[in-house]
Amino acid sequence: MRVPPSLGYCDTPIAQFLDLLAVVASLSEQARSVNNPPSSDGSGSVRGRLSGTFYELGAGTGLLCFAAALFHDFDTIVGYEILPGLFDLCEVLHEHYKYRVRGRLLRRADRDFPNVKFVVGDALALKWSSTGAPPSMVYCHSSLFDDELMMRLSERLAVLPNDTFIVTTTSPVPPSTSLNGKELVSYAVRVTYVLHRLYLLPLCACSAL
Repeated sequence: MRVPPSLGYCDTPIAQFLDLLAVVASLSEQARSVNNPPSSDGSGSVRGRLSGTFYELGAGTGLLCFAAALFHDFDTIVGYEILPGLFDLCEVLHEHYKYRVRGRLLRRADRDFPNVKFVVGDALALKWSSTGAPPSMVYCHSSLFDDELMMRLSERLAVLPNDTFIVTTTSPVPPSTSLNGKELVSYAVRVTYVLHRLYLLPLCACSAL
């Protein structure tokens, strides 16, 4: 497996990541309210918490995947990591989460906590059609990605459903041939960009950060 020379380890502080998820949750609630008014029976995700499937491309040590599992209502969480050493650390932490942390939480909390899966490999080779449910959110700490890698990432993300939230750091997802002609809207949150192609939501929603 060839590791691109532009890759390295660059972590996102957990507190900043959780602030970002809160912003995305607010945008998601606005998006759902456009076509689906809140139901009167209280069904669906708890307000302020994201649900669905979460992918992190470049999971590093895996800490953000665990944070997403603990603080939100995702059904499935998958972290992709191309560097074998970091993937091995993800697996060590995953064993601790799976057999100690998750079990204790399930005994004390009134909700389920998803298992977390880590995959070693190039996320650009990922076939979304083979992963089951399409992701509701994709996060990528792309601060060390060069322009060529960002363009390749853009092509890979272009096949996702329009209502997937795509979040990158430092650099927004560049326009690509596959993305041209689709409705694009990007929200700048500090140095983080949130891309959502289906709904035009007010930019002021990101002022929480």
